[in-house]
Amino acid sequence: MSLRLPPLNAVRAFDAAARHSSFLLAAQELHVTAGAVSQQVKALEAYLGLRLFERRARQVLLTAEGREFHQAISKPLRSIAQAAARLRPEQQRVRISTVPTFATRWLTPRMADFTRQYPHIEVNVNADSALVDFERDNCDIALRYAAQPTPGLNSMPFYTERVVPLCSPHYLRQLGCESHAFAWEKAVLIHDVTNWSWNDWLRTYHLLERNQSQSGLYFSHAMLAIAAAISHQGVTLTSADYVQTELQNGSLLMLDYSPWETGYRFYITWPKRPLSPAAQTCLQWLQQLAEGRGSESI
Repeated sequence: MSLRLPPLNAVRAFDAAARHSSFLLAAQELHVTAGAVSQQVKALEAYLGLRLFERRARQVLLTAEGREFHQAISKPLRSIAQAAARLRPEQQRVRISTVPTFATRWLTPRMADFTRQYPHIEVNVNADSALVDFERDNCDIALRYAAQPTPGLNSMPFYTERVVPLCSPHYLRQLGCESHAFAWEKAVLIHDVTNWSWNDWLRTYHLLERNQSQSGLYFSHAMLAIAAAISHQGVTLTSADYVQTELQNGSLLMLDYSPWETGYRFYITWPKRPLSPAAQTCLQWLQQLAEGRGSESI
């Protein structure tokens, strides 16, 4: 035997109006007009064959029958909402952890493609340099620099990391040199202390003796080093993919050196436990990005 239920939208409108004693406030909660709430309540009253409210100038008051009906339906409505809230995060939300510069400069601009394809999935991105603990941090997917995959976790290579030296055109003019004949002996080096060493790069290109300065600028994140380079403070070493906008608008330029492999890769990492449907969808999207670029750099 099927259940005979009143119109549920009408019940929801009635519940909001009963709690607020106002059609206007109920309308604001439900993102509809006060007239729409009034029509829903009238439809419910017609279904039940009784009056639920006494209409006043600035408010509505429950009748005795209205109070009895509201007491009967309010708890089940809360239970339905709570049950949906408990299920929805696992099915419709994905939590990604990655380092701040990658999140800001690479991942975030590309998330528009994911949300366009999967508008029903909520994406939470946590930008943190600390390694994620999948159980403690309630995380689904991590994107991290590493020389090798992390033991005990699922991993796949995302990108091989290659970096290039960059500075602003103004800084180049300030040094009085060209990008193909850079004045390393006068340059201020901008360091990202969480990643590679400038000395390794200088040594590779036999430039270590030309820049013996122990000074320079040191930042905790690559995005801060990039900002310093944009503001003409020196030359930084980072992925060209992080600064595509600045290279296109001319606020940064690459010096004439081939991209240098740091020996690290970005890995997509996820726990051994089964992923939620939303996390699985996001993982497949990231894998498609990786496969589409093959062995390109970041």
